[in-house]
Amino acid sequence: MNLRKITMMLLFFMATSLTAFAQKGIDSEVNKHIEYDNVKLTHSDKSLKLTPEQTAKAIEIYKTLVAYENGLSKSKKKKGAYKEEIMDKRIEADDAFKKLLTPKQLKAYTSYGDK
Repeated sequence: MNLRKITMMLLFFMATSLTAFAQKGIDSEVNKHIEYDNVKLTHSDKSLKLTPEQTAKAIEIYKTLVAYENGLSKSKKKKGAYKEEIMDKRIEADDAFKKLLTPKQLKAYTSYGDK
């Protein structure tokens, strides 16, 4: 093989590896959100866990949020502008998530942490 073919193969391999790695990172963050939401929902009643349909919709909501967070520049994260920019997106995601919940789930979700 010549150098050009080897270089192209390496670039292709690196691009596909990085894409797969990035997707695993997003999936990991989304799963953390889902797990935490289930903790908040089931703290008083284990039957209030997200249904498969709710979970699928929540995954889409959180994928959008995580992708947005990952897209913000690192310089903004360092300067504190990150908090300002991401807060609206987090509130938007939380509101969308709450719309997925039944009234009983919503009550449990919003009462999490109350003593």
